[in-house]
Amino acid sequence: MQSILLTNLLLAAEKSGIAAFELTISNGEARIHEFTSGFLALINTLANNFDIRSIEQAISAKLSTNQITTVLTVSDYYQTEQKKTKQWTCTLTPISDPQRTNQNGLFDNLSEPPTQQSFWGIFSTEQMQAISKDQTFRSIAENSPDVILRLDTNLRYLYVNQAAERATGWSADRIIGNTNQELGFPKNLSTKWSAVYRKVFETGQPGTKEFDFPTPLGTRSFLSHVVPEYDENGRIKTILSVARDITARKALERELLVLAQTDPLTGLLNRRQFMQECNDELTRAKRYHNEFSIIIVDIDNFKQVNDQFGHAKGDEILILIAELLKQALRENDAVGRLGGDEFCLLLINSSKDEARAIAERVRQSILDIPEVKNGKLPISASVGLAQWSPADDSISTIIQRADRFMYKAKEQGKNAVVS
Repeated sequence: MQSILLTNLLLAAEKSGIAAFELTISNGEARIHEFTSGFLALINTLANNFDIRSIEQAISAKLSTNQITTVLTVSDYYQTEQKKTKQWTCTLTPISDPQRTNQNGLFDNLSEPPTQQSFWGIFSTEQMQAISKDQTFRSIAENSPDVILRLDTNLRYLYVNQAAERATGWSADRIIGNTNQELGFPKNLSTKWSAVYRKVFETGQPGTKEFDFPTPLGTRSFLSHVVPEYDENGRIKTILSVARDITARKALERELLVLAQTDPLTGLLNRRQFMQECNDELTRAKRYHNEFSIIIVDIDNFKQVNDQFGHAKGDEILILIAELLKQALRENDAVGRLGGDEFCLLLINSSKDEARAIAERVRQSILDIPEVKNGKLPISASVGLAQWSPADDSISTIIQRADRFMYKAKEQGKNAVVS
């Protein structure tokens, strides 16, 4: 999977017209996966049909001679009488696993080559190479939609791109030269960031951090990848952080989590999630000897509602009952819809008397529904209540006991609580 850094380098290079590509070396074989239109245009003009596969083979060959930085030089022939030649040199920069390479991008231990290594490649002319690497970096970084930061060993900012200025609402001049603490960023964030940055400096291993940040447009979620940058002697000189705004993704994850855990009609916990809550409470009860109760609520004569008024009216009543059940619960209790017109309540830290009082309140609240009270709807609730005991080794045992009590209430004429 492409890193955030590599993805945005390619996007920015595309906008800048740079002949660039993404390449991986796996088991000694080079493969180009993504490239810019500038790269494709260059390949189309090279002499002798020097195509993408030829470049891959040349890079693979250079790998065995430990010459991975400047992998090859090719010529662009102009079709004139004198055949003037422009030289293009391909340079690779390792993106992942930088601790396995030295300052020139060469593998330090070719006897144990990495199984897979990602590279950022650029074709440039001699004139283009004369431009400083920092200028090239800035050209790419300023076109990136992601927040890009460079820090020194004292964790002072050396560079921030325009996306960083937009995220903080501050100019680069205000940020550069300062640490997170000096800038007054939230202490918890400063501590978290500093820990990741220092680890990258100390180990040379890339780091990742996910965090929420108060931007001028509101709090946003970011995922940041931090990589080391080396000096000419192979020492880590600076680190580079590339942070992507993942707010939309996080919102979608939360939405999917809610959908996975709740009943789509009533918004209560679905059977699977309710059982998980109950099992968690059973574990706590066994450890700390807490009391808890299970209440089964089954709506009497509900089939008549569907038959007489239609399923839309039935759904409306189920939603209303779900709200009544939520109102009857305390802060740490839970309620789920087990299916159809059957609901289940988990009452945490409740004695049998407390649980029975809640069960009676639930039964009465259904009778107090206006359409029930005036006789239009023929419903009521049969309620079964079971208390956990140390002899219960599973939640299913307790629920089955509550279920038997609920059926006993129905046998006794419905509209009752049995425990």
